[in-house]
Amino acid sequence: MTRLVSRPAHSSASIVDMTMNLYTYPVVLIAHHLKFFEYIALKPRSINDICGRMALHSRPVEAIMATLRALNLVHLEGESYTLTAQTEEYLLPESPHYFGYFWDLMYENSDNFSVKHLEQAISKNHAQVYDEVDIFEAHVERAEMARTFTHAMHSLSMGTASVWATQSFLEQHREVLDIGGGSGAHAISVAANWPQIKSTIFDLAEICPLTEEYIQQYQLSGRVNTYAGDMWKDNYPPADLHIYSNIFHDWTDEKNRFLAEKSFTALPSGGRIVIHEVLYHDETPGPLAAAALSLVMLGWTEGRQYSGQQISEILTQAGFGNIEIMPSNGHYSIVVGQKI
Repeated sequence: MTRLVSRPAHSSASIVDMTMNLYTYPVVLIAHHLKFFEYIALKPRSINDICGRMALHSRPVEAIMATLRALNLVHLEGESYTLTAQTEEYLLPESPHYFGYFWDLMYENSDNFSVKHLEQAISKNHAQVYDEVDIFEAHVERAEMARTFTHAMHSLSMGTASVWATQSFLEQHREVLDIGGGSGAHAISVAANWPQIKSTIFDLAEICPLTEEYIQQYQLSGRVNTYAGDMWKDNYPPADLHIYSNIFHDWTDEKNRFLAEKSFTALPSGGRIVIHEVLYHDETPGPLAAAALSLVMLGWTEGRQYSGQQISEILTQAGFGNIEIMPSNGHYSIVVGQKI
């Protein structure tokens, strides 16, 4: 084959960025695991400081810090590194929006985003995490896995739950049911913002003791409680608002229609359903976060991400009206329907 030398019509930067990102995310997880951010938070640190504290050579530390700086996770001031405001808010354990527990889950299950496991998830159309054991069955049988997962979901949720829970339509409600609520991040955020609301977190009996720990930490034991049950088998306790956060993306369309219909039947007239998810755009491609989460779901569950229009159709088919889509924080939004 004869080859030609010619000037490319397009920059290769985006292709190179995609390739190099294979390394950047794992390195950020490693920096988190080694507590780089907590160490730098105490006071500005030089490369030599970090090398001494972490017992690492300068070459890998320089590469790590260059990556963290390029990702705007740290600033370089002279020869010392400090944390950016965003890092302080999301990557320090004392922050109410701490994201680190989710990174702990990813670190502990890093095989799941390897090329090998992703290819298996794609070819088999079956989750590969936990050696292909259903994640929710695994959490029932293995308490430590359930704890790690619940902490991770709390990290993923609080930064968004605390935003949408200020929406004015909540003033009309008195009893909220957070279905599959795990730590109760959304029920807790609603209760914290609306003193007239009583919140209940509905989850498996094995998860409820973990939920109770979170309720106590937020000092809401008098207004937030748990209710043990299986959303596929058991009736819901009374409520006038149902929340499904990061639930629909775990399941098939058929199962999500079942949940929407179950909520429609259980809710009183005027009651609402809230679906909290990272949504695809209705017409244009993206956002990338939604596409990436669908890939995550390949490795973890049987579900996928939806567009706002697709979730609206599921709710409409179940009988809900007055459908609204409202932005939350970051890539998240809520889709709200009302039983008229």
